[in-house]
Amino acid sequence: MKSMKKSPKQNWESSIRRTPIILGLSAALCMPSAFSYANASDPVAGELVQSVQQGRTVTGKILDETGEPLIGVSVLVKGTTVGTITDFDGNYSLEVPSGKNILVVSYIGYKTQDITVGKGNQLNIKMEADTQALDEVVVVGYG
Repeated sequence: MKSMKKSPKQNWESSIRRTPIILGLSAALCMPSAFSYANASDPVAGELVQSVQQGRTVTGKILDETGEPLIGVSVLVKGTTVGTITDFDGNYSLEVPSGKNILVVSYIGYKTQDITVGKGNQLNIKMEADTQALDEVVVVGYG
């Protein structure tokens, strides 16, 4: 009696025929969940875009106590993750969402300030040196 063992070529051919079926089932099972995630995120994305559109752009310049522009000052809308930093000339521009009107301005060596945005779109800020932080520096000698 001769055994009915398949040759390696026959095994390979039968597995190739089954591959499209397996791939097809995998794709069919994954597709509905991908579409449901996309549809679930649409209202959230729409709300985010809408809130930015209803906001306003606030611009200004941030200066030190001598009137010199400060580079890299952090300007953040309080209670959000919306923020920016000042450029080389101390200028900033920021989209403030509707319902928000407080900017948190911070820079190393200066007091952090909460600034209320008025009705205007231009807001220049003068930073105050944080002398208390400078008093706390400890000098360590070498020798």
